[in-house]
Amino acid sequence: MKNIVSIAIATYNGEKFLKEQLDSIYGQTYKEIEVIVCDDCSTDGTVEILDNYSKIYGLKYIINSSQLGSVKTFERAVSFCKTNYYALSDQDDVWLPNKIETLIQQMLITEQTYPNQPIIVHHDVFIVDKDLKNINKKFLYNDGKTSGFKNMLFSNAKIQGAATLFNKQLKDLSFPFPDNIPLHDLYLSYICETFGKRIYITQPLMLYRQHDNNQIGAEIISRGKRIRNFFQTKVILANDNEKSTVRQFYYQFNNVLKIKDKNIINNYFSILDFNTSLVLKLYKVIKFQFNSSGSVLKLIIKIIRSSIY
Repeated sequence: MKNIVSIAIATYNGEKFLKEQLDSIYGQTYKEIEVIVCDDCSTDGTVEILDNYSKIYGLKYIINSSQLGSVKTFERAVSFCKTNYYALSDQDDVWLPNKIETLIQQMLITEQTYPNQPIIVHHDVFIVDKDLKNINKKFLYNDGKTSGFKNMLFSNAKIQGAATLFNKQLKDLSFPFPDNIPLHDLYLSYICETFGKRIYITQPLMLYRQHDNNQIGAEIISRGKRIRNFFQTKVILANDNEKSTVRQFYYQFNNVLKIKDKNIINNYFSILDFNTSLVLKLYKVIKFQFNSSGSVLKLIIKIIRSSIY
């Protein structure tokens, strides 16, 4: 049986970089793919590009009747996928040729070890500028290996949506997304970390393009700025989107979460309470993480390193 991978793309006014991304997708060494695109009412030449690739490669595309935003547009694209494996793609990156082959091989190995479980496989990326010139060699470094729901919340082990492959079990558990969820990739990672298995590949398999029109993008912060942020603002620099995603995850799965996971989330928000002093936040993080983090010094270093978003 062929293991076809569905590649779901959300587009909006992406004509500048879309051809380059589609060429990298159709240039994959793994050929058993289908490409499903949902367009969020583009007003430039995006749809014309999609129509051309539809005629040449069989790409399938749907146009929203009204703007839904990127999260719901991704959700709608996935809803038209009929296979057992799903990869999300942004409209402006470039995939390295062996990306899908590497991910599906790891997925099949993991499914043999953990049958019928939700699984997500993700990889590191090279961060590049609009002209694909290198900005940062890697995005996650070794932090992507961090495992466990608690460590996922309190580390820089963030999953970049376009660097993932997930199976039908995770799709069935995660979709449809809750209304107004801001970070679908983080939401998927919390579900998989709690109820399934997450596998991190240290090899960068994508050029993650940064440009003026990125919806989110990756902020490159110097070590000195991280330390200043750490001491001048708050212990953990979780932004509003991340906190909102944690809340949505909690509300969605409250009835099936284990007590220990509920306690982790309650501690997370207790630490992030803006009414809590910096010293008390630091004390709470150390108390909360100490058993799994080794020495206090190592923990403080880890917190500072995790303050990049």
